[in-house]
Amino acid sequence: MGFGDNNIEGASSSTHFGSDGFLQNLDTDPILMNQSHNDSNNGLDLCKKLSKMGISCDPVDFGFRTSLHGRTYSWSEQNVSGASPMNDSSARQSFLQNTSHGVSHEDHVILMAKDQVGSKVLQKLLEEGTFLDIKVIFFEIINHVVELSVDPFGNYLVQKLLHVCDEEMRTSIMTVLTSNPMDLIEISCNNYGTRVVQKMIETVKTKQQIAMVKLGLEPGRLALVTDLKGNHVIQTCLKSLGPNHNKFVLEAVTKYCFAIASDQYGCCVVQCCISNSVGAQRERLIDEISRNSLYLSQDPYGNFVVQFLIEKNVSSAKLLKQLSRS
Repeated sequence: MGFGDNNIEGASSSTHFGSDGFLQNLDTDPILMNQSHNDSNNGLDLCKKLSKMGISCDPVDFGFRTSLHGRTYSWSEQNVSGASPMNDSSARQSFLQNTSHGVSHEDHVILMAKDQVGSKVLQKLLEEGTFLDIKVIFFEIINHVVELSVDPFGNYLVQKLLHVCDEEMRTSIMTVLTSNPMDLIEISCNNYGTRVVQKMIETVKTKQQIAMVKLGLEPGRLALVTDLKGNHVIQTCLKSLGPNHNKFVLEAVTKYCFAIASDQYGCCVVQCCISNSVGAQRERLIDEISRNSLYLSQDPYGNFVVQFLIEKNVSSAKLLKQLSRS
């Protein structure tokens, strides 16, 4: 399944998520209309900020969107957020080719987010702008979060937004990312998407958000622990959510201990489980590792798990008993 085919991306540009996680229509919801896209003064304010950063912007065509003169981006000779100079002709030409005539208003922001320099501009606005600036960018990209999460440059914008947004916005972003567990697993295993999912986990604060992470990842936990990129998502859960919320990971690792511990990436997850578990659940995991220690100690990857237990001085008697059988 391609990420560009996700039905979220295909949603109407006037469709947005409310605080309850349900879709709302911008054309019929007076609150959304007043808060965002129909406020031309706010659009003008954001255009002024973009102009200072080297992007000329037409507030009439913009509304609350980054629509530029002639429907293209116009770069000035200056730096943006430490980026290479804007007079780099190849970079400017590449960007202008990607933002050709006839592109819809909302697509301008998405195209900008997918460009190396354009993404840095939007990240700078999120970092140094007002809460209103954050809200503008949020409404522009919320229906494209999945698409941007797996983009080489768009993923940085989603990460930055997760870091600076309020809890209501963060919950809406998480609703999009976790609503389809199979999509979430694919994103977690993607070179760029894994960074977004890890940032999402690191920034969760409410019980609702934690529950969304657990429900979204649980169906694919076994696939993730042995994946090159996905294992880092599981390790982030273990480090960020705390023992009380990692039961869904610890139970799976304990049940399939030998198979996971003898895997190239799974052995790292097992070690992380030992370091981030407590009480009876931790003891069950250690008992299972000890029971398989004779075979794991001879495995190219499992031996690292046994060494880890020895270095941590964990259950030495059980290990010696099993190893002495050899």
